[in-house]
Amino acid sequence: LITVSLTHAREFLCMMNEGHPEYGCFISKEKTMTNFDYGHHVLNVTNPHQQCKRAHPVHLRVFLKLS
Repeated sequence: LITVSLTHAREFLCMMNEGHPEYGCFISKEKTMTNFDYGHHVLNVTNPHQQCKRAHPVHLRVFLKLS
């Protein structure tokens, strides 16, 4: 998920952590990474200011800002 809304990101992560048993779909919490604190449910929390990147909203190419 790519979003600028912390609320949307938290809601999406909560929904994915619950899983979707009717489809046999579950996420691997060990492989989940966020740039916001989500408590003990996510093991990989990165510094939100670690690198400045942006994604184009249409084709989702990622650009790295080096300045």
